[in-house]
Amino acid sequence: MLAVHAEDDDTVMYSYKKLQHEGQIGIEYMHHPHNNLSENLSFQMAITLAPM
Repeated sequence: MLAVHAEDDDTVMYSYKKLQHEGQIGIEYMHHPHNNLSENLSFQMAITLAPM
């Protein structure tokens, strides 16, 4: 069994910078950059790269 937790770093960092620009830098905003889009992009990449 393999467990994968992955996030697209470019997407997360873009979201962090956007939040900083908007002045939303508190811990209560931490979950916004770590979203489904970030996970879906990286999970699809993991599936694509996984050997068959």
